[in-house]
Amino acid sequence: NIKEEFGYDVTIETFQSCKRNINFQFVKKPQAILAFNNNELRFTEEFNSTLNNPTFKEFLLDNLNYSIHAYKKDFELEKFNRGFIYNLKYSRKDVCRILNWAENEESTMYGYRTKFETCPLFVTYKKKETISETTKYEDKFINNSEFQWISRSNRNKLSADLQPIIHHNNDIRLLLFVQKSNDEGSDFYYIGDVIPRQDAIIEGVMDEQKKVPIVSFTMDINHPVEEGIYNYLTDNF
Repeated sequence: NIKEEFGYDVTIETFQSCKRNINFQFVKKPQAILAFNNNELRFTEEFNSTLNNPTFKEFLLDNLNYSIHAYKKDFELEKFNRGFIYNLKYSRKDVCRILNWAENEESTMYGYRTKFETCPLFVTYKKKETISETTKYEDKFINNSEFQWISRSNRNKLSADLQPIIHHNNDIRLLLFVQKSNDEGSDFYYIGDVIPRQDAIIEGVMDEQKKVPIVSFTMDINHPVEEGIYNYLTDNF
């Protein structure tokens, strides 16, 4: 039972997302694997014929069994929060999939994206010295329960892409993902869900010469960051 073992309620949205993934619709390469008829999920005739190949079936079952083993190995119920495990790494593609987005939108997500009442925030903590001053966002931990998050440049409190974050009223899920530097690749640690403080949303500027407008947020993290991962991300070395 998924609820008993993993503390997770499988919603209709999750069910539909799984079906899209299995049929490769999520990665925009649709295949005829699962069909849904008369409230039943069944393999298509085309896929059933593929399963008749013993080598393919063996490799498929081996892949599935390993995936289940790997997930259970990393899973800890007390660290699980609605699809994500604190301090575990995820790619942008993983995040789109787990949040039940219809398609993989990693190529257009960049620092943040709002969709289906969810908004993941991706932060690279240590910026490269070679990037321009207008992209050196001063995102930082204030402590292990607070985070200063900076919007994209050329934004103010009236910017359309910030309205769901500013006026979230708990009807949008904000998730914080952080990597130490670009040297870590494309994966980010899931830090936790965050809520912006309404009295700490401040318009400011970056690049003192060009005076590029930005909006600074102080976010409360729903789960205090563990000391080990906190020290690792904030250490300058």
